[in-house]
Amino acid sequence: MINNLSLIKKNKQLFNYKESNKKIILVEYNNFHGSHLCQALLANFFKKKNSSKIVAYFNYCLIVSPLKVNFIQKIKWKISSLLSLSFKGIYKSFGVEEFIRPAITKEMTIKAINIRDNFFKQEVFNQDIVNFQINKIWIGDLMYDTYLKSRLVPTFDIQKNDFKNFFKEFLELFFYWEKFFKINKVTQTIGVHSCYSFGLPLRISVHNNIPGYVINTRAVMKIDKKIQTMYGNFKFFKKNFLRIKNKKQALTISKKNLDLRISGISGVDVGLFNREKSSFSRKKIKRNLMQKNSKIKILICTHDFLDSIHVNGKNFFPDFYLWIDFLGKISNEKSNDYDFYIKNHPNLGNKYEKYQKYTEKFVNQLIRKYPKIKKIPNDTSHHQIISGGINYVLTVYGSVGIEYAYLGIPVINASRHNPHINYNFNLNPKNQREYIKILSNLKKKKFEINKKEVLECYFMKHFFWDENWLFDNYKVFMNKIGGYHNIHTIRLYEYWAKNIDEKFVKKINYRFNNFVNSYENRLSIFSSKKNNWN
Repeated sequence: MINNLSLIKKNKQLFNYKESNKKIILVEYNNFHGSHLCQALLANFFKKKNSSKIVAYFNYCLIVSPLKVNFIQKIKWKISSLLSLSFKGIYKSFGVEEFIRPAITKEMTIKAINIRDNFFKQEVFNQDIVNFQINKIWIGDLMYDTYLKSRLVPTFDIQKNDFKNFFKEFLELFFYWEKFFKINKVTQTIGVHSCYSFGLPLRISVHNNIPGYVINTRAVMKIDKKIQTMYGNFKFFKKNFLRIKNKKQALTISKKNLDLRISGISGVDVGLFNREKSSFSRKKIKRNLMQKNSKIKILICTHDFLDSIHVNGKNFFPDFYLWIDFLGKISNEKSNDYDFYIKNHPNLGNKYEKYQKYTEKFVNQLIRKYPKIKKIPNDTSHHQIISGGINYVLTVYGSVGIEYAYLGIPVINASRHNPHINYNFNLNPKNQREYIKILSNLKKKKFEINKKEVLECYFMKHFFWDENWLFDNYKVFMNKIGGYHNIHTIRLYEYWAKNIDEKFVKKINYRFNNFVNSYENRLSIFSSKKNNWN
């Protein structure tokens, strides 16, 4: 931690507020450098506001770390907390007074075993896990996604002992946090994800009417009973667009940006901060991709099979594997009428490479099972796919819902919890039954798409929420640290030490104050006072 001494010294000067009561602000302890800056700012804003002390909580249980640790690991945790080792020195420098890690009691274990055994006495299915609630708190989505991510599997057999043991452990973790909120006076809970087991403290916090916040370098989001997921604000896109006075200018900005995106531009210039490769390049593969016949041509656009399936809420299928497995059955049944194609994201490299390999593996398994589905190379441009005569696109809630609609191709979503649900430019079935009915009766007919609606949705998704809330020009910031993939490295700390001062903190606190006093669930251009088109 020698390299961080200047940052630690600066933080002690910037964040020197003293608490005066026993109230607690919970802040997630993690190794994400970028989130440390965000959490330091938000936690100290609330500390100054309500004189609470800041407590950091370990939040990796079950996702990458075991729930229960041995005696030696407990000692290591205590020593590292006492001596400010690893990232704890940074956390202490911005005001954290205590570090806690879930400790499971015998009582919690007995209660979890009883509930598990009673639950599995009945016939249960994967969707029953997604729907699972305990003490009126919905946690099934968190449990389901954590199991997939931790086991690196695309779906699972819920009757296997490994899952039943995991089910019990997830309940134990739930009971730890339920008890914690009962015996402590928590005023705010601040995390960096609302999905996986990461979301448990937030979910329980919200149930107890304690505001939860999810924060990163591009967004500040409030989690409450109205919106329990990070990006659930899509439910109010149309309503919030009404707040903009100069709507024409907003749509012009949206069109200019979306045109660039469709032309093959990627990266920060078109809101794709974490992606340098475009799916809409002008490069063409020489060979023909589509069969020349009169059949209806359907493109399946895949998702990362392990990446928080329920990040927006419940979908028509419990996971992405079972969704495509269902489509495989349709491809067999309707082989005389439909041609199915499937495409993964372009190869992105860096931290995405590991998980893209799994997606590739799982898709290959599925098309071996369902050979009627033809695989299209990952780097194929969507322009070439469209020119080949694609008639429909299938996604659960992906961005192709905007991109293909803008190009006049109908998209069918397999979820009501998708960013386009407020509009009519996609086909949005009410439930799985209607989804099946639509897929079973597709026809080659022109689907009327209102492009103004597409532009409005795109604006709300990428411009209304202030993605520059922390750094007024995110592109300049990324250039200074050497790119998006350095956000969670020492380069972020170096930027922090050189550029974050009292004036900067005062500006951010002003934005926080506007946001907290608004009805918003995500910090917008209104809270940042950047609504230049009004």
